[in-house]
Amino acid sequence: MTTALEQSFVEAKEWERTLSERKGRLDQIQSELRDKFEKLQEVQAQLEVKNKAIIIMSTMADQKREEARNSIEGIVSHALETVFGPKLQFRLISETKQGQPSFRIALFNTESEEEEDPLDSHGGGVAQIVAFILRVITILMSNPPLSRFVALDESFGMVSLDYRPRVSALLRELADNAGFRFLLVTHDEQAFLQYADRVYTPEGATLKQVEWERERMEA
Repeated sequence: MTTALEQSFVEAKEWERTLSERKGRLDQIQSELRDKFEKLQEVQAQLEVKNKAIIIMSTMADQKREEARNSIEGIVSHALETVFGPKLQFRLISETKQGQPSFRIALFNTESEEEEDPLDSHGGGVAQIVAFILRVITILMSNPPLSRFVALDESFGMVSLDYRPRVSALLRELADNAGFRFLLVTHDEQAFLQYADRVYTPEGATLKQVEWERERMEA
């Protein structure tokens, strides 16, 4: 005859099994959500690159588009060289679609002399740099002028860790030569310390300024 204690033990084991199954399913759902979120980030990066390029080119009169295209290609290619080295060149390829002038974004590898997909190159890191520089170009070309204060919230998360200090050098160059000011939110503060002017870390509900010697970082 089953005692009340034995019955409770059986019920407890059944609940334990049920909870274990539910936890396994929850872990699977969380993994699937992470995968979908990563894919969504890739799609967003692709759309951002295309939309910014379209906005810039659509504001140009036909006679100025060739000059503007050359300038944009040079600026973006310089940014890519700063971060990833000299082998990548950015191009805007003119096309005609349904009788209307159009263009597509292309990336050329000067070593292999082959075209690459800028949205896939370097795990999506190239797409983030291109989108960022097109944003910078939009600000520079804006009339009336736009503020050159730019907030960047984990904007280079798809750039691999090895290249992030070079992104910091690019930000420094834009700040010194074009008057930009950047507020960068990142979990990888070490990659950006060398060229930063000020560094803050969260402390409770406030921000605390971190004291460090920039000259020592540059040594």
